[in-house]
Amino acid sequence: MRELCEDSANSVCGGIISMDLQQPDAVARWREAGLFHRWVKGVRHVLHVPGQPPGSCLTPVFISNVIALGDAGLCFEACVRNEELDDVAGLARQTPRTDMVLNHMGNVDAERLRHDANYSRRWRRNLQSLAACDNVFCKVSGVITVIPHLI
Repeated sequence: MRELCEDSANSVCGGIISMDLQQPDAVARWREAGLFHRWVKGVRHVLHVPGQPPGSCLTPVFISNVIALGDAGLCFEACVRNEELDDVAGLARQTPRTDMVLNHMGNVDAERLRHDANYSRRWRRNLQSLAACDNVFCKVSGVITVIPHLI
């Protein structure tokens, strides 16, 4: 990424890296290892996979690492299951100095959104809860089939 960003022949000017934020002092150790550079804009820890149980982002270690990201001027990209959007809102409230980007509008299932009123209500309620957090932004991606329904 560093080489791409420093090459004026392309328009890449930064990127998000992956990091295991469930490891104690992961951000501090990464910085101490000299891996931090100005082209890194944030960190993603994928939470929407089977190996990550609900609440994974609310452990003291995870919260500490997300705080460290904000202290370093980096954002946290939240990749969570729709059912756990409330966990991200809880994390955002506990880490107000760290900007968070909600990926894929919370990995909403377009078909369930259209046909399951409870699912739709919960998703909308959780998005409103996240919107109330000044440090949360929503990346609209991967939801092309949802857009016509929302308009």
